[in-house]
Amino acid sequence: MTINTARHWLLAIDVVGYGKGDDQRHRSIQRVLLELLNEAADAAVLHRKRWTIQSTGDGELAIIPLTESERRLVDEFIRHLDRLLTQHNAWHIEAARLRLRVAVHVGVVGPGDNGYTGQAVVQVKRLLECGALRKAVEAAPEANIVLVVSDEIHRGMISQGYTTYRSDDFRRVRVGLKEYRGQAWIHVVAGKATTSGYHQGTS
Repeated sequence: MTINTARHWLLAIDVVGYGKGDDQRHRSIQRVLLELLNEAADAAVLHRKRWTIQSTGDGELAIIPLTESERRLVDEFIRHLDRLLTQHNAWHIEAARLRLRVAVHVGVVGPGDNGYTGQAVVQVKRLLECGALRKAVEAAPEANIVLVVSDEIHRGMISQGYTTYRSDDFRRVRVGLKEYRGQAWIHVVAGKATTSGYHQGTS
């Protein structure tokens, strides 16, 4: 789907430990991931057919029109996805569990000759790749999803009480990766591991 230069929600997803699998495992992960994302979006009353999706093999970058509900995207979609992952993982051995890093941001995105352009695209990718998020994943091995949201999402949505999250469910981190410097907020969606070890930390 072609997009116009405008503000969009951005959702970036990456499968934890994808590179450790063999070719058959990769095919299975890609198939299951798409099934779970579609089902979670349907359960949250979101419309994935309207999203512009750039596959990364072990995940995706979704550029989502602002007509979609931010609350449903940040809150309900993530919770349904966590539920579906729990169901999926219950039937698989530990080595075959599916776990995700997820980043959410909002900003201006435009079309380019080799993908999509805009600082918002750069930022959501840096949030997904940042060291603080990877450390959070390592600190919570029982969690299906570790979520990072940009300061814009946290300040405008979560801290204002528009979701079922509490503001203190998230821990603030400083992100310094390649050319990007900024602040973000991390939440371990499932599990009891503490995030205090990287609170205020730099990736």
